[in-house]
Amino acid sequence: MRIAVPMSFESPWSIEVARRLAELGHEVHAIDFSLPHDESAVNLSTAEWIGPREALNGIAHQHVLRFSANHKLRYLACARSMRKILRRHRIQIVLALSASGFAAMTYLTGFRPYAVYTTGSDVLAVAGFKRIVTKYLLSHAACIFSNGMYLRDRTAELCCRGDVQALYLGVDTNRFSPGPEKTDRPVQILASR
Repeated sequence: MRIAVPMSFESPWSIEVARRLAELGHEVHAIDFSLPHDESAVNLSTAEWIGPREALNGIAHQHVLRFSANHKLRYLACARSMRKILRRHRIQIVLALSASGFAAMTYLTGFRPYAVYTTGSDVLAVAGFKRIVTKYLLSHAACIFSNGMYLRDRTAELCCRGDVQALYLGVDTNRFSPGPEKTDRPVQILASR
């Protein structure tokens, strides 16, 4: 299946989504905005810092939307360019990795069906007009995934849908329990935000 994934090229978990979809045999088309030259991402297998676009090499086709400033208007301004990418590559479904900007841009392309993956900032930190817009965007999605059970329930409350699916990205603390192993090495903690 040809899947377009509007995502941040600099986000380790977004890169992981693209990698997993590619491993399942899908043709992945990652879409993001042009990046400053000093941005970087993490190579998840070696925990080394690498360039953001390099992290997607061999995993996904990369499409960069051009916009002169890092401003929220870029989602509106670039919807037409994204629509051209979707048509040119005969995309079958879009998975927006955010219920805010990337979902809005996807909706504005007119492309259907689209799916949305919600995170905490998409659901827990929205109020006022942004909450209304997020609810509208989610109500038009063919399917919605959330990062865990708690966010699934909060997302379902927000968009009044009972079909939101929990899809863990990261560590499921209910299933993962490290053993009592002690080590003299320092513990490395990696956070994407």
